Amino acid sequence: MTELTVHSRPSEAHDPPCIASHNSFPRLLNLTTNGLILLHARSFFRPLLKTLHLKAFTGSASIWRDLLEALAQLACLESLMIESKFQDIPNGVRHCTDAVLDHPVGLPKLRFLRTDCGEVGWKTALLLNNLDFPTHTRLHISYNQVAAAESMVRGHSASEERSALSRTLSSKLSRRSQSRTDALSIQTLHILADDHIDGICNVEGWEALCPPDILCRSGPFAFADWKSLPSSSPPPAITLQSCVDSIFAHFDELDAFRHVEALKLTSGPMQRVRAGIANLPVHSVFGLLSNVRTLSVKGWLARNVLDAMNPANTGELMLPSVKTLHIQTFKFGLAESGLPLSRVLQRRAEIGHRLEKLVLSDCMGVKGSELEALRQDVEVVWDGRWLQG
Repeated sequence: MTELTVHSRPSEAHDPPCIASHNSFPRLLNLTTNGLILLHARSFFRPLLKTLHLKAFTGSASIWRDLLEALAQLACLESLMIESKFQDIPNGVRHCTDAVLDHPVGLPKLRFLRTDCGEVGWKTALLLNNLDFPTHTRLHISYNQVAAAESMVRGHSASEERSALSRTLSSKLSRRSQSRTDALSIQTLHILADDHIDGICNVEGWEALCPPDILCRSGPFAFADWKSLPSSSPPPAITLQSCVDSIFAHFDELDAFRHVEALKLTSGPMQRVRAGIANLPVHSVFGLLSNVRTLSVKGWLARNVLDAMNPANTGELMLPSVKTLHIQTFKFGLAESGLPLSRVLQRRAEIGHRLEKLVLSDCMGVKGSELEALRQDVEVVWDGRWLQG
């Protein structure tokens, strides 16, 4: 047997524990455990394991040390997924960079790491800082929004937790982006603002470049199709799922994102005052992305884009390299502020940063006079919908 899944249901709490004998499953390569006590889950660990998925595991006060000591025996591990809420943090640990063992656990063959440690980003940061994995490892990091009323962890406030995780990610990604042998260079970035969960954002980054015509397409084989097809795009090298404050607190330190050329921003069709995402930090996000050439924005986040592109609003030129701009499902005249889009683009052209192509899809409040003004300076592709006046 090379693959095994072990579940523990609540009704089995008083049943004899499910423990593997030492000489069972010698060829086991792929293991998933769900709801097991860590001590019992460890009994299934084998030196040749390539894939390990630990879900909802529990343990004693030494769970962190137990977990890391167990992982240290899995040198062949290629894929590691840890989804569990750690109830405690190790004694003596005061900062997320502290070592739980004498040194970080080395996983030299790890190709994919996914962590979800619940609502506390500080614990995610602690786990990442106690693992040593190759620079080419794909990361999927997520944790729920830290509520303002949430109790502090060892005296750390919610903002300190967010900052700790953000700085840890910056450190891990910067280490890879500076690698001489395997530098990480994200070419396509997708930022998704979840309208259904307050303040939650998804960020995905690919080393492959999404073609402009696909990024700006809303019909068949649009961006959603491109990123779901391994034949045209490899899996994202980095996936972050967390609250806005955590992801963007130190976004401008993520050197791996400095070479992004294709940027996709997705939000709901109408502006909703949401915690965090309503105040997307323009300077932190757009200030880093100076090499973006193709920008596609859907929904009310277009307001942030238009504000950022207006030099008069920011005091500096944001997104200086954008040549193609796609705006989809946005209501002009309601959510944007400042000058009309035609005047903003004209000002950018005057200082040597002319937009070449503007694509408008399913936008409301588009005025005929504004379209004519836009066409004086830029190629306009408009779907003909919702013309006003």
